Amino acid sequence: MTELKISSKKIRRRYILALIVVAILVTISELTISRAINLQENDANVINKAGAQRMLSQKIAYFAHTYDISIPAQQRLIVDKFQSAVNTFENNHEFLTQLPDLSEQLRKQYFEGSPPLNDEVAQYIVAAQRFIESPSQTNANYFNLIRTENILRRLNDTVSLFETEAKQQVLLVSQLKTVVWIITLVVLCIEALFIFYPMERLIVRSVNSLKEAADKAQKLQHKAEEANVAKSEFLASISHELRTPMNGMFGMMELALNDKANYKSYLKKAQLSGEQLLNLINDILDLSKIEANKLTIEHRSFNLIDMLDSVLSTYSTACVKKNVQFSFHRTDDLPKVISTDPTRLGQIINNLVNNAVKFTEQGSVKVHFSYSLIEDQPQLQISVTDTGIGMTGNQIDKVFDKFTQADQTTTRKYGGTGLGMAITKQLVELLNGTIKVESKIGEGTKFSVVIPIKVVKQEVALNAITTTMQFSCAIIDDLETSRELLDSLTKRAGFGTSLFSNVDEFLMCKREFDLVITDIAMPNKDGNDLLRGLMFNKQIPSHLIIVSAAIEKLEETVIDRIKPHTKLYKVEKPINKVAFNLILQEVRQYLSGESDKLSELDVLVVEDNLVNMEISKTMLEKTGIRVTPAYNGKEAVSLCSEKNFDVILMDMNMPVMDGITATSKIRQELKVNTPIIALTANAYDEDKKACFDVGMNDFLTKPLKEFDLVLMIKKYVQQSPNLFIK
Repeated sequence: MTELKISSKKIRRRYILALIVVAILVTISELTISRAINLQENDANVINKAGAQRMLSQKIAYFAHTYDISIPAQQRLIVDKFQSAVNTFENNHEFLTQLPDLSEQLRKQYFEGSPPLNDEVAQYIVAAQRFIESPSQTNANYFNLIRTENILRRLNDTVSLFETEAKQQVLLVSQLKTVVWIITLVVLCIEALFIFYPMERLIVRSVNSLKEAADKAQKLQHKAEEANVAKSEFLASISHELRTPMNGMFGMMELALNDKANYKSYLKKAQLSGEQLLNLINDILDLSKIEANKLTIEHRSFNLIDMLDSVLSTYSTACVKKNVQFSFHRTDDLPKVISTDPTRLGQIINNLVNNAVKFTEQGSVKVHFSYSLIEDQPQLQISVTDTGIGMTGNQIDKVFDKFTQADQTTTRKYGGTGLGMAITKQLVELLNGTIKVESKIGEGTKFSVVIPIKVVKQEVALNAITTTMQFSCAIIDDLETSRELLDSLTKRAGFGTSLFSNVDEFLMCKREFDLVITDIAMPNKDGNDLLRGLMFNKQIPSHLIIVSAAIEKLEETVIDRIKPHTKLYKVEKPINKVAFNLILQEVRQYLSGESDKLSELDVLVVEDNLVNMEISKTMLEKTGIRVTPAYNGKEAVSLCSEKNFDVILMDMNMPVMDGITATSKIRQELKVNTPIIALTANAYDEDKKACFDVGMNDFLTKPLKEFDLVLMIKKYVQQSPNLFIK
């Protein structure tokens, strides 16, 4: 204890001494800086006056020579200006020559020479006063070119001397400041060595006996604080985002119940709110799985161009709506078929482009894809650049933190939970890639991602429809990836294709096509303009497919006028290739004179929830399908033993007997091969695997969409979907 007291006294004396020295050095530094500021202010005033002398000397000469050529009304004004210039010239000269700290060089400049500059200036002033008293050409001749250029040169030299001396003074002060800074650093190093280091050793010795208990308490406190912060962050960020779509969904449904005339519009808006809520929940689930190390990466081969179109087409349309330019560019060597996890890559691209579009009110969003080899490893390089609100350096540091946005203003204006970039960064790292961000506030942001991939050699051909009849098809879309995808799908279906990047290019073609496939949301002229052009040119095709992420932009008047003359279909982006192929098959049936075979089906729906049962039943019966309900797996097995069904829709979680057990019995005991499609709210990979392991054929995630449900059934009975615009 005595040793501790002695050591404490020594350390106290040392740090008091060190603090005094530091205080002295800081004071000297402050005085030095103040001196430098005063010098700079004084020097600036002197240099300004010296510089003004050059201009005034020329101004005096100019007024003298312009007097005679001016009209009488202007001559009085010239004399007044002349007098003002002479007075200022004289006052400045007196100020400069009487400076108390005028250097030896400047004294020589002013008072030595042949003649001295001081005398020359004095003569210049006398001549000017003479001209004021008697304005005449004779008096003006004093200010000839030789004399004015000579005095200008000498005044220039004087200004240069003032500037040089000012720089020397600033340099001297700067050197002094540097010396003070070095001494301060040395003192701080000595303080660290002889004060803080001994103090550290003293503290370590004094707390060793309490370390174990303190560590335990600190860990418990840290965990409690982390849990509290995480809870607060989560509740603050998610409560508003969850309530907004929920309120929208319930509000629109209430309006639909009370307004029969507009119920479809209200229900569509309620559906959009529900999808927004579902996307939010999926983000939270993804993040929780990543943090729990339960998110699996599934590498497989896929068509990169198809995947890009499915992601980018929606945002291309969103940019058209916002009047923001959207551009996509890829290098020629970008492989079309690659191997990585397509789902996670799609999420990464979706999150990056979504952020860019969301935070850009004007300007452009540019997406660029390229390919490179780094140490023999193929790399996919992605950049997304926008001209949006941008970020500060502090915001860039936090951009990948979960539940984080720029500030509360950003959250209120643009919405979001701050999960997107956190998920993106972790997905990139799961794919062994890297992500970086560059941004300037008010100018925009650029995200760059590099992901290792495998390049897959393309097979020569997929099973295209062979036909003896070739039909013509025009594809109009401003997005390159969409044109490539549609071109590939239609060619495989046996159509000869012509591609157009805008409406004007197509209308100038003056050709007639059996099928026209067009986007709606395009810059300049959109799909509505194209339909009007077809009617005006009397080139309406027999079949027309509208492809758009914004189908509601179709003008009803245009649709009503063109529907009697063509078969009109709708396909929403991102394009479902299975659904699109079925539409093409239906078009071919009409063009080739074949009849459309849509027979009534018997479908068994196994669902314990009465609301979900009613939804599925209503969706199917609208298409003419006969529905048999079963409310648990045991009922389903019993019905399958008595009757043959075309398709079985099986819920996974039910009382009495669940869907997995029921499917196993249907397959193993009854030996029934009817297609079984799982219906479940569980979207995890392990749930899908469990379904397929017992013999289910496919998988649909709740909440169900009528289009997806009917498409799935007709996929297994080889029928095309009824997608006519009604």
